Order: sequence, then C-alpha cells, then structure tokens
Amino acid sequence: MTQRAFLVMGMVLFGLAVSFDKQVHAAGVVARQQQMQKKQIEQQRKQNSVRESVRQQPIDREGESEILDLAAIWLELESSSEVWIRMMDQGPKEITVEKYLEQFRQKGIRIQKSAAHYVQLLDSMGRQNPGLLQQPFSPLLRFIVIMEYDFDNGMDKDALAHKVLGEKIYQQNKQRLGF
Repeated sequence: MTQRAFLVMGMVLFGLAVSFDKQVHAAGVVARQQQMQKKQIEQQRKQNSVRESVRQQPIDREGESEILDLAAIWLELESSSEVWIRMMDQGPKEITVEKYLEQFRQKGIRIQKSAAHYVQLLDSMGRQNPGLLQQPFSPLLRFIVIMEYDFDNGMDKDALAHKVLGEKIYQQNKQRLGF
C-alpha cells in the first residue's frame, strides 16, 4: 500500500470516527431531551393530580361550610392570611406552605424544616394571635422561618433574627428556643 493510499485510508477512517462520534453525541442529546420531556410530563401529572385532589377544599366560615378552590385561597393569601385559620385540611395547608418555601428556595434561600413543621407553627400562632394573620402570607411565613433560625440566606441567622424581630421579640424568641 502506498503512502498516499495509507493517508487517504486514514482520513476516511478519521472522517468515519468523527461522524460516528457526532452520531453518538446527537443520540445522547436526544436521549437527554427525551428524559427531560419524560420528567416534565411526570411533574405535570403530579401537579395535575395534586390540583385535582385539592381542587375543592372545605373552609369553615363561622360555622358554615364553603368549598373554595385552592387557587382562590392562594389569591386571598396574597393580601391577608386570615383564610389560613379557616382551612380545615392539613394536606392543602402543607401544599400551600411548600409552594411558598419553594419560592424562597428559588431565591437561593436554604430552608431545612418541613412544610408540616411550619403548618403546625402557623396554626398555633394564628390561634394565639389572630392579628398576625392580617398580613400577606409570604411575609408572615418568612417571619416565622426567621424566628425558627431556618432562613439561610448567607447572613448570620442570629443577626437576621435580631434585625427582623426587634429586641423584645428577639429576646422572647431566644427563650422560646432555649438559647
């Protein structure tokens, strides 16, 4: 075999190898896209299932039972948290808290405690101090997460609690937590 033929054969093999590599890479990209689509479809199914299971939740308004869509509850929570204490079922409350915790996480804030933990605190605090529920839900939940020293935005948690709670509530909170 001549040197030229050997060189041509090497170029052909190199071209085949590059072409094969491109095909393998493209197949990998397609496989990842298909995997992502499957995940998106599964997430959509889960969301639809959750929406369907909580689509109409009973809310007690001074003894009379009313059915409200969870989306309507979330809309009301944007201006006032007073609807919280009237929500009877634990499931929709946990879904609601998780929704807001996820919004914090999307802003880079790390929160370790569960939605169920915060539901319990919100229920307890709302019964003890109904005036607390007059504010929108997001700032209320943020306040409670900071009180629990669970709002990790990179700032010193103690300094953040002191800044947000003020001296009197800060000292009471430290006693409550046993610090």
